[in-house]
Amino acid sequence: MKKAERASRAAEEAREAAEAALADAERKLVEAQDYLDEVKAKPGSAGGALWWIDRELHEAKAYLPSSKGGYKKAK
Repeated sequence: MKKAERASRAAEEAREAAEAALADAERKLVEAQDYLDEVKAKPGSAGGALWWIDRELHEAKAYLPSSKGGYKKAK
């Protein structure tokens, strides 16, 4: 019985850690998008590099749940 309780506790801790990691990733994604928009607004920015960063952020959203701002990739 104790083994099952320990496993249950470990699973609960893992779930909480995963939720915290997801919230942190969402926050960092929003920060990165805001910073990218700020840099794009400045004159003389490198268009190709900004396009690449924008594309990387777009791809990162594919791994977020759609309820959290992500999208489903077309197969």
